[in-house]
Amino acid sequence: RPEHEMDDHEMDESETTIVTLGRNTGLKKLAFFLARESIAVQRAESPEAAVSLCGQEGCDAAILCWPLPDVRLERLVDDLRGARDGEAGRVVIVLAEPEGMVEAAAVAGDGVFVLPCERSALRLEESLAGLLTASARRAVRMLVKLSVEVDDNQLHRACQTVNLSQSGMALRTRERLEPGSRIAFSFFLPEDDKRIEGEAEIVRQIDKEVEGFEGLGVRFLTFRADSGERLEEFLAAHAAAQQAEAESAAAERYPLRAAGS
Repeated sequence: RPEHEMDDHEMDESETTIVTLGRNTGLKKLAFFLARESIAVQRAESPEAAVSLCGQEGCDAAILCWPLPDVRLERLVDDLRGARDGEAGRVVIVLAEPEGMVEAAAVAGDGVFVLPCERSALRLEESLAGLLTASARRAVRMLVKLSVEVDDNQLHRACQTVNLSQSGMALRTRERLEPGSRIAFSFFLPEDDKRIEGEAEIVRQIDKEVEGFEGLGVRFLTFRADSGERLEEFLAAHAAAQQAEAESAAAERYPLRAAGS
């Protein structure tokens, strides 16, 4: 069969679709988790096949088993993510064996997450579930650096966004607010002189070891006035261009495969 054929499912919008590349002890520990009905797994047998699959509409995340022979990790991760012009691509999760941890840690951050294969199956499942949930929530997630003012009724602090979506954002900060905490937020979008304002909830504390930065994951609860509509318009304006540019870049880098040969 073709090396990028789906194992069990056709693409289903209700499922989380994951492309995997390589095999190692970490992926073996996650076999039961990935077999659940809500997850469609596409197993690629080569980096080129993985990039091609990730370029399809509906791909939510890629799992890369590391190390792989004769592969430049940084370039492969960029291709799998499909990010262009500062916009975030899909989530890439690197399952790293001990001998590959140093190289894997160097690419962590900006949508790339590193999970050590040495972790127990339960810890790997918990980490992967959290990352996939965050991935599934976003309609469009962009890598944008915006100054955000946050107020939790005790302290007023300024943070910086790492990524932004219609459902929430990741903030780079050393502050540790407990999940479930409510905050007020406000920020300016590029070329918009009106603030985006509303209320949000802290959903997780971001681990620098896994995600490459220390911070907080925030879920939007309510928006003031037309803030929600303006944020949606801002994000939607980039979605079509992001997909078109990703497909164009893949066609240039892998011309034979893109042409169907």
